[in-house]
Amino acid sequence: MNGQPLPREHGGPLRLIVPHWYGMASVKWVTRIELLSRPFRGPFQAKEYVYLPAPGAYDRATPVTLQKVDSVITHPAPDQRFKPGRVAVRGVAWGGGSPLARVEVSLDRGATWTEAELAGPKAHAAWRLWQYRTPSLPPGRHEVMVRATNADGEVQPATAPWNAKGYGNNAIPRVQFLVALMAHRG
Repeated sequence: MNGQPLPREHGGPLRLIVPHWYGMASVKWVTRIELLSRPFRGPFQAKEYVYLPAPGAYDRATPVTLQKVDSVITHPAPDQRFKPGRVAVRGVAWGGGSPLARVEVSLDRGATWTEAELAGPKAHAAWRLWQYRTPSLPPGRHEVMVRATNADGEVQPATAPWNAKGYGNNAIPRVQFLVALMAHRG
């Protein structure tokens, strides 16, 4: 990790990485490998890392496996202040079980979407940086939203499907910021 042997707290000396799956599937501290003729029903696979359609509905639970298409806004921070003009919006996104195809930004609560610029190399099963410069913004409170779309056409949803444990929440993120005549220096 970062050019050094993998430390024990991160699963060292060996960790199984499962591309496109949520991190809980990247097993730490592998002690043995067994081939089974049926799905393993340990507590983490049957009770912990599952999507529950209703509280306690373990008979209808489905395992948390493939990541969902998702994005995150890393700049601006919530309630950050800017002078009137253009604002740099940045973040990361990933395509879930398929490569990331595009990232779009909205400044009008999702009425219109504008494609952001993807940065950095395309890498199998990795997130990508994205960036967008807004048009010149007048003073006032503004909200930015971002959504990702993968190569299979799956689009990040406005709201995540409900599940009792909250896993896989990939709802479109929103950040509000303020454009004011005097920006706060921090």
